[in-house]
Amino acid sequence: MVRADPVRSGLFVATPIVVAAVQLLNSVVHGLSFLVSVPFAAVMLAFSALLVSYQFAQYRVDRLETETYGSATN
Repeated sequence: MVRADPVRSGLFVATPIVVAAVQLLNSVVHGLSFLVSVPFAAVMLAFSALLVSYQFAQYRVDRLETETYGSATN
């Protein structure tokens, strides 16, 4: 899956993780409460996991269509 589409895989994994890390760093630097930033980071990590799960399911469907019909139909 990663070899088939490395850019999309990287974006789906890295972007939410980077956003979560930057939010946590922002709360440390500016002295903000972790009451908001930690749940936000947790939601971003869960979002990343869901994106990867969706991407993997879409990859399997595309491969199945390719094997069945000869080319993926979108």
